[in-house]
Amino acid sequence: MSGISDDHFRWKLSKGEEFTTPEVMLAYTDKGLSELSLRFHRIIRENVCPKEFRNIKRPVLMNNWEGTYFDFDDDKIMDIADSAKEAGCEMLVLDDGWFGARYDDHAGLGDWVVNRDKLKKGMDAIADHVESLGMKFGLWFEPEMVNEDSDLYRAHPDWALTDPGRKPVMARDQLVLDMSRPEVIEYLYESISAVLRRAKISYIKWDFNRSLSNVFSRGLSADRQGEVAHRFVLGSYPAIQLHFRKKC
Repeated sequence: MSGISDDHFRWKLSKGEEFTTPEVMLAYTDKGLSELSLRFHRIIRENVCPKEFRNIKRPVLMNNWEGTYFDFDDDKIMDIADSAKEAGCEMLVLDDGWFGARYDDHAGLGDWVVNRDKLKKGMDAIADHVESLGMKFGLWFEPEMVNEDSDLYRAHPDWALTDPGRKPVMARDQLVLDMSRPEVIEYLYESISAVLRRAKISYIKWDFNRSLSNVFSRGLSADRQGEVAHRFVLGSYPAIQLHFRKKC
């Protein structure tokens, strides 16, 4: 079960090209699943996490999601921040619903622009208020996903992973963006960077809420479709590096 699945994987190498397989981490213990989990955590922390974050104390945070779902404005979020401070929290995370036409889970994914109908004072005002309380401010993203009811999908329906001529498999009313395409990564980089530059955001909550299906890329030829799933993973790395460079 480790490494690349050989079910549909194919990678076409031209003369002189190389392919590097993903690393596989193995851990063993005779002390049960809890100890096994701890060992994997230790491997990740000591060998994968950037050095400056390996052993820092994690903040106690408040997330607005269960308290508001999509129904909030900037005043409500600031009130929650005030309550979080009184409760001894060290960070407030603004979850799903701050962007595009995101009034429910049927629309808006992919449109990473602040919804000024909800947040009339702007994201920077919320961040400044949270910082003024002595807390850090975090923000929710789900970069790999898109709703059909979004400006992004209307402009670029070919950017979603879908099979030509077939109705796509929906989950959570969303499709998966084709992260194997450089133009998709460039769009995500620019749109998310614009949000991060305009407000003091210290933490990113990155969700991935559905599995991949219809793994077909319109950016690759028929003989390279076996590369899509792995290229999807490779395409995620620049977006992750963006967050570390910009805000972490």
